[in-house]
Amino acid sequence: MSRLPLVEAERLVDAIKAKGARLAVPGIVDLSELAEASSGVAKVVLQGVQDMLLRVALQIARDDFEDRRERQRQGIDLAKSAGLYRGRKPNAKVHEQIIALKGGG
Repeated sequence: MSRLPLVEAERLVDAIKAKGARLAVPGIVDLSELAEASSGVAKVVLQGVQDMLLRVALQIARDDFEDRRERQRQGIDLAKSAGLYRGRKPNAKVHEQIIALKGGG
């Protein structure tokens, strides 16, 4: 889920909840059991806080993923400028399979 944009991650969470499952995030307080035992305003507030904590966790995970990708890109750019990065070597066997699957051309 950390690789998904926040909107898509929230859609996934909503789909999980719609099926009756609960999503537990390690390191995040789970208030869902307390919310189920509560009633009225307390229940609404606890559910809102739980949803907010989940969204914060999703956003932090996404930000971390984007930071790592950016650092990786910077490292690759540095290696390219130093002439040390060459990328993946071509795989002739896979290339031949692709041509064969495409019908020869």
